Amino acid sequence: MKIDKGRLLVTLQFLFLFLIAMSHGAIHPPNTTFRFGLIFTLIGFFILGFAAIALRPALTARPEPKAGAPLITHGIYHYVRHPMYLGVISIGIGISLTHWSIISFVETFILFLILIYKYHYEDSLLKEKWPQAAAYQRETGALLPNFNRREK
Repeated sequence: MKIDKGRLLVTLQFLFLFLIAMSHGAIHPPNTTFRFGLIFTLIGFFILGFAAIALRPALTARPEPKAGAPLITHGIYHYVRHPMYLGVISIGIGISLTHWSIISFVETFILFLILIYKYHYEDSLLKEKWPQAAAYQRETGALLPNFNRREK
């Protein structure tokens, strides 16, 4: 039986987001921590929104490129290769801060590792499909902007 790696990664991603959302701390978080958690969560949703707008013709939760879709390198993708993953990580951190739960921090860390694996897998698939993807990946940070990027 062959495992569908893309489907497995998406399932794990959503499973851990659900687990993070359902984890509740035993104590109430400090007000400042709770506020930072809300800010991280909101930033994550804004990043997801900007990424969805830019990715519109190629939008899919799976790491495999959508058939017939172009390589997206504009909008937020000009600065970060995987803003969707950055948004999800930001939401996970935010929820963990609002819950103030060790369990949710561990789940967020596991989600982070899953998304790192997922973006490496996705990058390899993009290079197979588009020759220009390798140069884009060298110049553009995966989850954070590459401030040493040479503008054309």
